[in-house]
Amino acid sequence: MGNKLVIPTIKLLWPSAYERRLIWAIGLAEFKLRNEGSYLGIFWYLLNPILTFVVLVAVFSTRLGQTIEHYPIYLLIGIIVMNFFGQVTTTSAKALERHRELIKTFYFPRRTLVSGIILAALLAHIFEFIILSTLALYWGLSFFNLLFYWPIFLLMVIFTWGISLGLCALSVVAPDIENVWAFAFRLLWLGTPIFYAVHESSRLYTANLTNPLFYFISSLRQIIIFSDWPDFNFLLAMGVFSVLAFLIGNLIFTLADKKLAELV
Repeated sequence: MGNKLVIPTIKLLWPSAYERRLIWAIGLAEFKLRNEGSYLGIFWYLLNPILTFVVLVAVFSTRLGQTIEHYPIYLLIGIIVMNFFGQVTTTSAKALERHRELIKTFYFPRRTLVSGIILAALLAHIFEFIILSTLALYWGLSFFNLLFYWPIFLLMVIFTWGISLGLCALSVVAPDIENVWAFAFRLLWLGTPIFYAVHESSRLYTANLTNPLFYFISSLRQIIIFSDWPDFNFLLAMGVFSVLAFLIGNLIFTLADKKLAELV
């Protein structure tokens, strides 16, 4: 069992030239398909986080955001991180169903489907980061601090990768996983402090200590808004959550991989 997990993990982190080409092709196809037939292209992907941002700023900036420094940036960081996580995991949960005929027709590394979805989301996320950077600089925040966005976001990508692999594999044996996850994600969106702040003495703060997304979003805010490096415990938690999610998700996918063509 050890080798059966270690080898796929190594291949996932260091894919072959063939797999890299396949991931790139799938990623570009996903990216183009999302904007196919649209005059505004990538803007439609950005429309959801932009409208969410505008509405929440208008509603909460004088209420919940009144005591939060640089509230628009505080809010936007939470929105774009959750948007990336939600887009990748939701799309991955239905990836096998969408590519059913392809899977049944010939064999290829099925993990590349999830990797391609992540690549497509990363390409789109670059535009979200440009919007965040523009607003951050407009409000006088440090450009140097923005550079640290990507090392932390890389851990977020690894965490999302693991969750997506698990959801993708589970969707075969549990067809309702897409609907279950959609509901769970809505609860996660409301429970994570995106448009509000939580105090360390509150129950919600204690509950969020078990929420991996809380650590990623809080750490990004700490660096970009407050020019302060995250607490060591937060860095440790991000690393642990990312590695565990990746290994567990990869294990679930490895166990299901051989039977995917039969089950899909």
